Amino acid sequence: MAKIYFAKMNINDEIFEVYKGEKELSSLLKKIYEKINNEDELYDEYGGRYKFFDLDKVVDDNTKGSLQILGRLGYIKKGVHSSYDPGNDTAIDLEDKNKLEYVTFYFDVDRELIAFNSKIGLNRYKFVEIFPALIKESSDIGVQLMTETNFEELKLQIGRIKTLKRINLKLVPPNGDKREFADLYSLDADKYQEANITNITQSLSTQTKRGLNKDSEAIKNVIKGIGLGYAEGRFIGKDSSNEDLEVDSSEEVPYTKTLSKNSTNDKQTIFTKGKAGFMNLLTRKAHIREKGNDDRK
Repeated sequence: MAKIYFAKMNINDEIFEVYKGEKELSSLLKKIYEKINNEDELYDEYGGRYKFFDLDKVVDDNTKGSLQILGRLGYIKKGVHSSYDPGNDTAIDLEDKNKLEYVTFYFDVDRELIAFNSKIGLNRYKFVEIFPALIKESSDIGVQLMTETNFEELKLQIGRIKTLKRINLKLVPPNGDKREFADLYSLDADKYQEANITNITQSLSTQTKRGLNKDSEAIKNVIKGIGLGYAEGRFIGKDSSNEDLEVDSSEEVPYTKTLSKNSTNDKQTIFTKGKAGFMNLLTRKAHIREKGNDDRK
């Protein structure tokens, strides 16, 4: 079975102008939707190039005019196709100057959510890197993608860590509630805004034998923030046998949906499963917020 992965997009370069009211988030998202095209390309050091193609832009009337894009991201590079010649018991190699590896994606622009499949030659890590770069190339708007996490599985995996020694966090100020983000991670959002800091890393650690207190509000907030899509985190410690154990929210417990291998490249399948995944993620995040509010009562 193949997998569909999910990512949350955040406006990055212009996020503080959004906070100040100097730019409207909806206008930036509309510009991204309008400017994405199949002409702009990014070249790498190996002579290959990345580009969007097979783009279908849709205004979904069922979701109050939501802007949506179905398409493909491809890597094109001179290569060789090989096949077997049974009659002569030999290989046939054919050169192809436009050899292609590609993945299919569904982008709900207004919800800032992306569903995509993954290939060996164009894996999910490369997608998360290249997709924002192509958006920047076409729209001149800087964005970042945060991999969506399977929240329940993350909590189970962290539960295997008996002694938690360190948490390494990557945070990006969100398009939504900056106060919620600041409260969860004990940040002064206005000071970060004043300094134009759009990428944040934190390392939470202790030298005590008992490790970080996983039941503390601070650590619970860190985990909650990952579940809400504000951060990616690596949890480092020891298991019950005193063996080293690490849990990476984006690498080991991503939120996924499965699809059959013969549907890997089917745009309609990616759309259908992606849409269902978006609804599940939004429902889950609402539940995380609700539970967090109940815990504070």
